[in-house]
Amino acid sequence: MRLEKDANGWTARARPTGRWRPVSAGLLGVWLVGWTLAELFGLFALGVMVHDLVLPVPLVGVARGHPLSSVLTLLVTVAWALLWTAAGVSSWRAFLWIVSSEERLAFNREGLTRWWRLGPWRSERQVGRDELVDLEPEGPSGALVASLTSGEQVELVRNASVEERRALADRLRELFRLAADPGDIANITPAGWELAGGPEGAAVLRPSRRARSRATWGWGSAALYLGVGAVLLAWRLLADGGDRTGTLIAWGLGTLAVLAGVKASRGRHGREQWWVQQGALVRITHGLFHTGHTRYALPKLSVERTVDSDGAVDFTLWVRAANEHRRVQTASGSPRASLHLGLWLARRLGVTLQLVPPDLGPEGMPAKR
Repeated sequence: MRLEKDANGWTARARPTGRWRPVSAGLLGVWLVGWTLAELFGLFALGVMVHDLVLPVPLVGVARGHPLSSVLTLLVTVAWALLWTAAGVSSWRAFLWIVSSEERLAFNREGLTRWWRLGPWRSERQVGRDELVDLEPEGPSGALVASLTSGEQVELVRNASVEERRALADRLRELFRLAADPGDIANITPAGWELAGGPEGAAVLRPSRRARSRATWGWGSAALYLGVGAVLLAWRLLADGGDRTGTLIAWGLGTLAVLAGVKASRGRHGREQWWVQQGALVRITHGLFHTGHTRYALPKLSVERTVDSDGAVDFTLWVRAANEHRRVQTASGSPRASLHLGLWLARRLGVTLQLVPPDLGPEGMPAKR
């Protein structure tokens, strides 16, 4: 990573480096050739199967009244094709990242601008100084990540070593006057969460819109997938004359599609929410047909560090009451996310956030503006 200064401020430039980069690119390239051939063959086979199932003519090689095996084969093939396509898209992205990517981060006292290129694609994002909350040099995927006042996280730089990302984070904190005192951070919505108003003046903390949309899209796709399977099977049963087994499975697929659709509809609220009142914390869960409420009166909050047998370090935020306890959030590698959420909840509950061990705070305390 190179850091340059001009009349407009500072610019950090980063590109992939490493001795084994050509080898990685070569191996990925060979794999992607095979992936492309398999993808084309799979799409052709899917087209043939859909064509044969949709046309109201007897299926070749399938006994009359028994289209079940063909429909189930189609569903399995579609599932395989989706997973295979997702793996290929991810591999293409990794390949382009290795051979043709560039990152630039321009910043001055007004804010910062993140720009990156991935093959033929470009992206630019501007972040004002007042939007910045915290910086995490060891964020997801090994990137320098900025947390914003909206609860969103923005990846700033990935193609840099840990030491370079830490140095850049220190420079940005100094420029934007982000200190190591957690006082003001407790007033800012934690990353990955969204604040909404609740009944009786309660503050409602729920997953961010992006997280809720992702869950809704996933369940909606499952509903569409199962629904299409049910319709195709019912269509072939009508065309060929069906039996009891095929009819029952068609109804089963249709029922699963409806349940997945209900789950997608309820997913717009998020899997769980937290209602925060003075001296009480209520966990709201949105199940398939039921909304559950668990109340934690006079709760105690703690962030605890644990190390598993492989040496991986996790930082977990717990809420404990008289007869209830619940894990609220777990972060790996760095305590900053769990500390931020814990401080936010502690401020509104009027309690003190406990740290286990007590020296946990200084190594990852969120920033203050």
